[in-house]
Amino acid sequence: MLGRLFGRNRAANQPVNPAANQANPTGQVPPNPIGNHGGLYPRWPLLTAMLYVPFICIGYGLQFYFQVAVCRLGVLCQLDAVPGVIQGALIVLGFLFLWYVIVAMGTWLRIEDDTTVRSRLANWLRLISEFASVRWFIVCGGLAALLLLGWDALTLSLTVPSVAFGLIALIVSACALFYRERPNTAAMTPQQLQEYNLTRATGFWYILRTMPPLRWFILPGAIQQPNAQNAQP
Repeated sequence: MLGRLFGRNRAANQPVNPAANQANPTGQVPPNPIGNHGGLYPRWPLLTAMLYVPFICIGYGLQFYFQVAVCRLGVLCQLDAVPGVIQGALIVLGFLFLWYVIVAMGTWLRIEDDTTVRSRLANWLRLISEFASVRWFIVCGGLAALLLLGWDALTLSLTVPSVAFGLIALIVSACALFYRERPNTAAMTPQQLQEYNLTRATGFWYILRTMPPLRWFILPGAIQQPNAQNAQP
């Protein structure tokens, strides 16, 4: 599941039984619902941050409020007793988990699919997460967050919210800065696809994903097979 959500076509791209061959006589690879992007596409971490950070801000706002008011929320009143390191780790892990959920939800809602009629919710999520026109603003925001974290570290004024929010900003800005569009393998000739597979299989990230602990969570990408129409001379 993780491999599919993060844009990796597995060996299931090819039919493995005669019935599947009869159902797909052309031999064409079904389109990936995420398209050529994957889980590191800047839309996903940006949308995750936009939906996640406000709730964290509300939570810390309530914490400061109940420092001067009587808290009647039971065990929730004791959350400030949790060590700061654990609070920060939980915030970042919650962001990563929501990121995974956003990719899954985006796939289900077909936010990136321009061939179908999207729902109002999908259109709204796509609209608020359009990053192309503000990509460098996002990158500058991540740089500003890095400078602020460095200043807080020098002045010994680092806090759990600042570190957690700064790390989230750095993740979003890194995706916006380093992301590159993937080539359209469906339009490649067999020779071009062979060269693409060779380059990908010897790349740093592909090799890293075959080593623990990443290989425990992300399945290795399968070798891409040419469509029948592209394989014809």
